Amino acid sequence: MEIVLIVIKQVVVMFLLMGIGFYTAKTKMLTQESARAFSGLLLTVVMPALLIRAYQQEFTLDKLKGLALAFALAIVFHLIAIIVSHSLVKQRDDNSHRVEILAAVYSNCGFMGIPLLQASLGDEGVFYGAAFIGVFNVLAWTHGIMTLTAQKRIKPRNLLANPAIIGLTLGLVLFVTGLRLPVVLDETIGFVANLNTPLAMIITGVFLSQVNFKSAITDSKVYFTSMIRLILLPLIMLILLKCLPISTMFPGADTVAFSHIIACACPAAANTVLLTSKLGYDSTHGAEILAVSTLFSMLTLPLFVLLFHSIPPLV
Repeated sequence: MEIVLIVIKQVVVMFLLMGIGFYTAKTKMLTQESARAFSGLLLTVVMPALLIRAYQQEFTLDKLKGLALAFALAIVFHLIAIIVSHSLVKQRDDNSHRVEILAAVYSNCGFMGIPLLQASLGDEGVFYGAAFIGVFNVLAWTHGIMTLTAQKRIKPRNLLANPAIIGLTLGLVLFVTGLRLPVVLDETIGFVANLNTPLAMIITGVFLSQVNFKSAITDSKVYFTSMIRLILLPLIMLILLKCLPISTMFPGADTVAFSHIIACACPAAANTVLLTSKLGYDSTHGAEILAVSTLFSMLTLPLFVLLFHSIPPLV
């Protein structure tokens, strides 16, 4: 129960931070344009710094095994999520179903998942959660863009130039080689990485301030997409984790599994709004799903944490 209470407390903290963003938007201190500018800062500077910092850890064989398991589980989850979402979300002429698929598949694993992992598992949780974020970014900038635009191919340079991928690659190189950043640079990256939680949640609050909640809470498609994101996909992952002999694989394997439950159970990614807007599409529907799924995650996130620790392994 202690770890459940930690997660509940952290969720409340993040909602309060979103409340600050909501208030600053309503009082015109922050605008949608400034929120998008800060989002760019998050994606191009803060997130890479966070990933580099996460891998500034001592190299051990168990951590390498855990990292390999983390990447494998993240790939499996996203493939399942893509198949399930494309199967359940019906195509429509207005193309809003494309936004729903994006919202169902991709969780807010970076902006919301990382602070939850830090609070509940410490640096080790962030270490394994970063693998989930790496897979998220590769697929969001390939499958995500292809889903939104109906493109058949993505230019490789668009993926390779992604700041999060660059940050992840640098972090992995530092971890495997055992190299350490100079103290001054390490502290600078640490300060930048610490901006992730407050800045991301405040920006999310700004986006939520523009949502017509009356329209959002009466839209069945918003609820259906939120159900896939918050309940169905985390439940599939929970069952999968309990059916695998993870606890006996190596020391710390349970931490890898738990970090992935938190990442899987997060609400719709902020990319549902950011990527849609960046590509020139109407981000209103994405913002509605982001709002509703974020609100309901206050209940579903602690629930899946409780289920993970309550249900014994099935093998």
